Amino acid sequence: MSSPRKIVETLFSRAGVVIGGQNPWDITVTDERFFLRVLREKNLGLGEAYMDGWWDCRQPDEFICRVLKSRLDVALKGGLKYLPLLLPGILFNLQSKARAHIVAKRHYDFDNDLFLSFLDPYNQYSCAYFDGTADLDCAQQKKLDLICRKTAIGRKDHVLDIGCGWGGFARYAAETYGCTVTAVNISREQARYAADFCKHLPIRILEEAEKIVISSGHPALNMRALARKIGVTATAIYHYFASKEELVLQLKLRAARKLNERIRRIDPALPAHERIHRLGQEYIGFAEEHPNLYRLLFETPIGGVSLHEAEQSLLYYTYHVAREALEQLAAEGRYPVDPRYGAMMGWTMLHGFSSLLLSGSLQLAEGMKQEELKELFLGFYSGGGMGKME
Repeated sequence: MSSPRKIVETLFSRAGVVIGGQNPWDITVTDERFFLRVLREKNLGLGEAYMDGWWDCRQPDEFICRVLKSRLDVALKGGLKYLPLLLPGILFNLQSKARAHIVAKRHYDFDNDLFLSFLDPYNQYSCAYFDGTADLDCAQQKKLDLICRKTAIGRKDHVLDIGCGWGGFARYAAETYGCTVTAVNISREQARYAADFCKHLPIRILEEAEKIVISSGHPALNMRALARKIGVTATAIYHYFASKEELVLQLKLRAARKLNERIRRIDPALPAHERIHRLGQEYIGFAEEHPNLYRLLFETPIGGVSLHEAEQSLLYYTYHVAREALEQLAAEGRYPVDPRYGAMMGWTMLHGFSSLLLSGSLQLAEGMKQEELKELFLGFYSGGGMGKME
């Protein structure tokens, strides 16, 4: 029977790997126990032998890739002459696909609160990196950051996280370095928690950006300042929003949804002119209650970002509601103008009036109250100003 070294050399040659060779993917063996260990413990033995310093390689990733592509595990299983060497590993190896889910069920599929009660905020279940700190939370973040830096993870990378635990590394890498992460886990409880733990970053970015707009106006929106406020890098924000213009567009859509929710409360059974009157009330009411969101929505250019059909419908919902009411009036012979132009003229009137109200530039006639002026305007908007025919 061939020696363990000869068997491993033959197997590796199928993958184009030469022990002691000159290619970057060739390996150097420093301990003869390596060969028997690989045969008996297979991939686990290969990995732990590397950790023990029994072998080295200039490009271990390329070496592993070649080994996997050549399916050396299949070659081992098919060779009876290797059986005496493999028998201990076959008899005593408890790692298998069938047993994997047993381990997950017995060890991890408990109430997640049990584990989260003693872990750090990123729920790391492996050793921390206590470099210059005695704080567990800080040490775990140092470990995560060290992994990301050593692997040079960046925005363009798509990381595969096998055995992702509770999603801590996936979230840290995505938040801090802006990469995309696909995470897998055999534990159903961990996978469920990880999916929930990692899904909220884009929403958090929008919520914090919206707070800045509401308090200080959209000119105060700065991507780096926003990143610092959330506790991530600007790269992470740019992963979800390719530019500031894209972020502003998404904020405009959020503002449009708030306005549209008010308009949707209008009873569609009301007469057409009453619906238009209510539309005007809700529009002006939104501008007064959320002045900075109104300015963001109607006074901020889109900036060359292309709009999908659904986004266009969202932004122009006010126009479409008014047009629908005017089309009803036109069908009744009570409206002489093309409803498309009438709805556009009506929106121009609403926008002009609301903007003047917010700017403080609307000069009131002597003795006139602002509420009375608003009612007069709404009567004009829903009546004569919209072309009502008696």
